[in-house]
Amino acid sequence: MSENQELTDGQKRAIYRAEHRGTKEMDWLLGRFVRAKAGLLDTAALLDVEALMEIPDRELEGWIMGTDNDIKPEFKTLVNEIKKFHNI
Repeated sequence: MSENQELTDGQKRAIYRAEHRGTKEMDWLLGRFVRAKAGLLDTAALLDVEALMEIPDRELEGWIMGTDNDIKPEFKTLVNEIKKFHNI
C-alpha cells in the first residue's frame, strides 16, 4: 500500500480491529496482514475480513497455525491468504 493512498473508513476500521483483537499473537498475525492488504480490499473483501474478526482468537489462531484444520468453508480462502502472507 502506498503511503499516499487514502483509505476508506471501512479499511481503517478493519485495520484497527485486526490490530486490537485482544491477544498479541492475533494482533500481530491479523494486524500485519490487514494493514498490508487494506488498500486492496473492496467492499466484499472488507465484509469477509469483518466476518473473520468475529471468530474467537483461539479458534482463529488454530486455523492459521494449523493446529485446527476444521476451518469453516467460508473462511478457507482468507485463512489461506493469511497463512501464505506469513509463510506458515
